[in-house]
Amino acid sequence: MSNTTMPDRRQPQIDPDPEPCFESTVLNHSPSDNSAPLADDQRYLLWQSAAGHTTEHHIQCEKWMRHLTPGLEQLTGRMLDELAERLGLEPLMIGVCWTDDAEIKSLNSQFREQNKPTNILSFTSDDPEYNGDLVLGYEVICTEAEQMGISVADHLAHLLLHGTLHLLGYDHIDDKDADIMEQLEISLLDFVQIANPYPDKGAEE
Repeated sequence: MSNTTMPDRRQPQIDPDPEPCFESTVLNHSPSDNSAPLADDQRYLLWQSAAGHTTEHHIQCEKWMRHLTPGLEQLTGRMLDELAERLGLEPLMIGVCWTDDAEIKSLNSQFREQNKPTNILSFTSDDPEYNGDLVLGYEVICTEAEQMGISVADHLAHLLLHGTLHLLGYDHIDDKDADIMEQLEISLLDFVQIANPYPDKGAEE
């Protein structure tokens, strides 16, 4: 995959079902489009949860920097810990590439034959100690959050969870699989006090 900084462990395997995608407009959510380019040491973040689950963050689009906060790190860490405890998982290791609509559109076209940007792509790994990689596009995600009337942080938490579940083998191609996946998302988001992202569905008792 050209123009990416993800590890070579990534395999070009992607879930076949399209993710929800609103019509994207280029929004200026960064403090300034004229800010200085990120230094190499600012383009990599390593987050580790209390239970030892690790996410490596590779930042290609510097507009993401304002959103990659300690609060989001703590939120995603808590969700990973709870997810792993519920499913009895070994420590997770996930790469996350933070890019823009142009790059994710290119990847979406290359790997899914869909010539449009999307919010997140999930790439599995054949390394037993590495779960895989997630790629997120800036403009479409910010637009989605704005149109849904939610914070970018809450939307990112949901997408990171959603992508992680894809890496673990969950899917939403058919209604039965979608219900299983969505109920798990609803429950885990509720665990960190994020509202149900599927308003037509409630959490099962």
